[in-house]
Amino acid sequence: NTSSVVSLPSWTYCMRPPCICWGASYSLPARVRVSISLVNDQVPVVVNNTILRLWRGGLQAITPSHLAAVDRDSPSDNVTYAILSATAGHIALASTPSAAIDKFTQTQLNNLQLVFVHSGEAVDGEVDIVISDGTNSVGPVIFKTRCEDVTLQLRNNRPLNVFPLLRRAITVDHLLAECSDPTRQVVYRVVGQPSLGQLVVEPHSTPVLNFTQDDVNALRVSYQHTTPQSHTFTDYATNDTFTFDVIAQFSLPLAHQEFHIDISVWSGGLDEFLDTSYSLTVEEGGHASIHINTTLMVKFLYKHVGSPTITGKLWELPAHGAVCYHGNCSDNRTTFTDWELNNGWAEYHHDHSDTLHDVVVQR
Repeated sequence: NTSSVVSLPSWTYCMRPPCICWGASYSLPARVRVSISLVNDQVPVVVNNTILRLWRGGLQAITPSHLAAVDRDSPSDNVTYAILSATAGHIALASTPSAAIDKFTQTQLNNLQLVFVHSGEAVDGEVDIVISDGTNSVGPVIFKTRCEDVTLQLRNNRPLNVFPLLRRAITVDHLLAECSDPTRQVVYRVVGQPSLGQLVVEPHSTPVLNFTQDDVNALRVSYQHTTPQSHTFTDYATNDTFTFDVIAQFSLPLAHQEFHIDISVWSGGLDEFLDTSYSLTVEEGGHASIHINTTLMVKFLYKHVGSPTITGKLWELPAHGAVCYHGNCSDNRTTFTDWELNNGWAEYHHDHSDTLHDVVVQR
């Protein structure tokens, strides 16, 4: 019992004369109650003292499964741990991990209010403590921590395909590095800039020297292919690269990694100059012109590439009709010029079937 006074069961007694005589009577019953004041004479007993594992330079909560003491005649908030010394880190409140403390209670341990913060040295930590209930104490007790090395792994490093002179985001499918400590920030430090373009991180438009995995996850990192103002891009394809290190605090870096960019007219990206949500409404058995406005695409290509030739090719034929050339469905044409696409000479003809939708794919 942790209270200072313990109430024991009472008993009742009666008095009578010392001689046994006929007609002798007993006194009225009397009840005796006894209260005993406890003495704080129990020593705290350590019931758990197991190694705390954490990442080098990181922090980890200390739970009662790591460190716990009980005292038969003291409550847990009276069981106090006094810190004599600590190596390779310190104990702190979880709310203020940077501020070391010199004592704490079992109640704080039970409520998960404490953490051990590792200093970053490549050594395990130790904390020497004395446990007391205010009168009795035990110790010094050595509480040990074991630091695990932080490691990095480059999961994805795949080429980025970019249409000439356009910008394209680098995604986790292209670039993904993971840290053994998932709470740690992963940084890409650019040590060799791309020669045919630049890396930009939103919302900025200037070249950057570093970015984070969080930036990649959020699609904030892009490669912008550039060219001198006095020249036009005349090649069908070219390549660019940049070199980077992957770093995280207290880990060995992944040095001099190369990221490759394939710049090609076959890489796609011109769809941003088209209305890709274009749709037609056709009566059953009827037909309608397919108008595809390529004005913005032509303007971009004339400015940067020179004199492009744009054609549209049927990539997937409709299932419930046909694409015809200006009303002529007999020549099975699958390629249309820029002028024909803009002026509606490509037509969709429905086949009179009881269908409600159809799809035409052009590239």
